[in-house]
Amino acid sequence: MNRLDFLLAAALAAASPRRAFAAAAGTPLVLVTADVEARVLAVDSATGALRKAIPTVAYPRSIETAGAVAVVAHPEVGAVTLIDTGTLSVTRTLHGFG
Repeated sequence: MNRLDFLLAAALAAASPRRAFAAAAGTPLVLVTADVEARVLAVDSATGALRKAIPTVAYPRSIETAGAVAVVAHPEVGAVTLIDTGTLSVTRTLHGFG
């Protein structure tokens, strides 16, 4: 099985309401980290189709939403990435965490 396919299937199976959101088109999406690929994937929750791959710094390990922002932790490199859930783009990356 392709690692990306596995990640997408796992994300859909484990999706929680806090990780799902309505995109501009109104289609529910799920955000999932692809740690080895250094990106966050926006996946269509109904079809499993990849909508967008959002590049991040290395090793995104966890993700939570806070309002219209997804907060992605990168503990191995001491960083946090902020993603605008409306545009699915990185708004800021914070460094220097221990």
